[in-house]
Amino acid sequence: MVIGTVLHETCGINLSLLALGKVIKGLAANQAYINFRDSKLTRYLEYGLTHGKVCMIGTISPSVENMSETLATVEKASIMAGYKRFVNIERAVEHVMGPAELVKMLRTQLKRAQGI
Repeated sequence: MVIGTVLHETCGINLSLLALGKVIKGLAANQAYINFRDSKLTRYLEYGLTHGKVCMIGTISPSVENMSETLATVEKASIMAGYKRFVNIERAVEHVMGPAELVKMLRTQLKRAQGI
């Protein structure tokens, strides 16, 4: 059971992530007004989200215990993909790669980028 300071910090983190989700949805929908003042996190990120390039890195898990977090991450990533400042590096990975497969894929991408 979470009590005291840890509970207070957990609530603050959850409120900041909720505010960030609202901002992301507003940016992706190209809303005229977006409230960045709901949390310190969104205030800190305001300039970068509105003037820079945005890249979202989402970590997902095949575990059933993490299903709700995985679905939330995929939902946020799909919303973010519609945002005009979003940089699309790789949309999806078909399966979890081992180190050898990952090195091979990265070498292929590097060669393609270098025109070799």
